[in-house]
Amino acid sequence: MIIEENGYISFVLPILNQWFAAKSLSENMININHIIEKGTLDYWKYPLIILITIFKEDTIDNILREIVEKVPGFASVLIEESIKKWGIHNDITSLSTQECGEKIRMTMSSWIKSLGILADIIAPVDMNRTILPIGIMKDDEWLYISWYRGRKKLPEINILDGNKIEYDWLSYKGARPGDRSSWYWRWTFEELRGKLTKIIKNKALPICTEIIYKELMWSTSLKIVRKGSLYTKSISINEIKSRIEKEYQNISDINVNKKRVPMSLYKDYIANLEIKGINVVECPIPGEDIENPKDDWVWSAYSDEQLYIRTVKIYKEVIIGYKEIVETFFPLLKNRLRKFVLYPFTLKGDLQAPKETDGFSAGPGLNWHLEPLPSDYKDFILDIQFTKEDSDDFHLDDNIIYEIGKKIKEYRRDDCMWLSVTRTGQVLDIFEDTPITDIIYKWLEQDLKSINWVD
Repeated sequence: MIIEENGYISFVLPILNQWFAAKSLSENMININHIIEKGTLDYWKYPLIILITIFKEDTIDNILREIVEKVPGFASVLIEESIKKWGIHNDITSLSTQECGEKIRMTMSSWIKSLGILADIIAPVDMNRTILPIGIMKDDEWLYISWYRGRKKLPEINILDGNKIEYDWLSYKGARPGDRSSWYWRWTFEELRGKLTKIIKNKALPICTEIIYKELMWSTSLKIVRKGSLYTKSISINEIKSRIEKEYQNISDINVNKKRVPMSLYKDYIANLEIKGINVVECPIPGEDIENPKDDWVWSAYSDEQLYIRTVKIYKEVIIGYKEIVETFFPLLKNRLRKFVLYPFTLKGDLQAPKETDGFSAGPGLNWHLEPLPSDYKDFILDIQFTKEDSDDFHLDDNIIYEIGKKIKEYRRDDCMWLSVTRTGQVLDIFEDTPITDIIYKWLEQDLKSINWVD
């Protein structure tokens, strides 16, 4: 069971090592801030899960608070793996209604500190990023909460009466947390995650990148002149203005791809083009170049060269846009988002041309992976090769995987425990009006899902 060597003691069973490590954390023999500062949290993942699962709440709260406020992308993994989800059990929390409110408000405050500008979008805060008063009600095993968005000055915690209709408490969340340890950390995390999930799936973060703005303006132009999402030719501003005058004169906003676009925003866009002497709206990425395609498949309107040019342009803008969004909205979470941590990187891809077999046309495909560059490298490298050959390029050679793994260990030493070599194979779906926006949000969803910040 116990091995002694050179004055050190270790255990044959790893679980014993992890349990004693958890015990040392609970008794403050090892300070959690020291672990965070050294960047060795990943080595402590399982001791921390044991700690959260079986030790006292006050100890857990103190340690989790530090992790949540400094490394929220790691805290989310811990909470997901250690604190049970709501079940059908009928246990009643031993905390009073007031204590439940205090715990939920305390944990929400910690998340808000770590989220930065994202808190303004998904957290219950006012314009000064101050957490709102909480309303709370217990009904046997059920717990209900709401955040106050009215104008009255209320206490931080308010016990609500279920028999009264409270109009300033706009929405309620109800669940049966049971009497599990530290349930309130999961409660607030799930509330924030649910809102972020909806925003990411709807591609609804505030626009902070030029290319997403341009794609939105292009989509709006298509909607106004009644062109489909596959259309890529230029559109006359005179035609747009004529349509606006006839059909959108008294309309404040327009529904485009399930988004409400203010007409004032779009009119300003058109006015700025006219100031620059531009009289057409152009598709922001290279469009089709074959006037009379041989069949109705969308890729048939693109020559091989044009397909390659369009693909390279799209992925160049995707990388730039992804990085800008992550740096803007995920100031601390970015340190656990895979593609951001790998940046600067080389995106190596194989673009496979459309193929025809026995009269059936198979669309183009793209197999790609990321290889990290030294952290002081100034930019990314886009290395996409075009091929017409039938090949099985999805699976990387073992030697290539080994070499990429070496680069991860050398160039991303602090993150190599959780970074891995991955290869993506996909149908090249880049022919509609917002391919860059779509891929950026797909990347965000994948990276956030890997740390449990998106359902």
